[in-house]
Amino acid sequence: MNKKQIIDLVDKLILELPIGKNFLFASYFADFITKNNIKVDPNGHKDDTLQRVTDFMIENQYLNFEKSNLDDSLTQKGVDAKNAGGHYKYLKKNKPKADLKNTDIVIKWILGLATLILAFYNYNLQRQNSILKKNQKTTSEILKSKNDSLTNIIQNKFIFDNADLRIIPSIKNSKTIDSKFEGEIVIVGYNNSDITLVNGNWNFKKLRFENADTIRNHQGAYKIKLDRIKNDTLNFYVKIDKKYGSRGYDSIMSYPYNSFWKLK
Repeated sequence: MNKKQIIDLVDKLILELPIGKNFLFASYFADFITKNNIKVDPNGHKDDTLQRVTDFMIENQYLNFEKSNLDDSLTQKGVDAKNAGGHYKYLKKNKPKADLKNTDIVIKWILGLATLILAFYNYNLQRQNSILKKNQKTTSEILKSKNDSLTNIIQNKFIFDNADLRIIPSIKNSKTIDSKFEGEIVIVGYNNSDITLVNGNWNFKKLRFENADTIRNHQGAYKIKLDRIKNDTLNFYVKIDKKYGSRGYDSIMSYPYNSFWKLK
């Protein structure tokens, strides 16, 4: 028999043993295995099984065992095990008390640890919130300062989408090498939404520029090509967008047509 089979045998055998009087344990053992047709081991060695059952009952304090005849008896623990319904039921009856006590201790320990962790988490969260608010306030102040500085910088400034450099040579220049060269270099700032109208008239009643040709900018320059000059004065309506800058340009410029031919 293996150890589990020995314990199973003890669980049932202890119910057959008398309470309050001495007995011969070996005799009760032999009657029990015969009555229940229990095969003690493959070779039928009852003495070996008897010894192992006896040792188990002594180790678990169920049996007062004496070598002389009729002097064996159940201990108080053995009596309790029999009244409980056997070895397994006795263990089940007595184990929960210890387990419940240990479980209570474990639960209290877990609750205490959880309380400590929660307190630390709340403290850390409050600390992080305080740091975050402080940083947010500092960031807000920095952004406000930068915004104020930027506002001061762009105040009364033109801001353009693009810029280009234009070279305007004088009509007095010669095409030969080693000759003098005159002209102007103009840095042009312009916006994509800028518009220029030319060769029209201002309607004072309707307050608008009419009968004009629209010219498109090409890298800040406006090429003029008119089919005919309508007046002796060439009028321009120029509007520079001020989407981002604080300054814009919205004006009409008039030039006598003959002045374009006067060389400076």
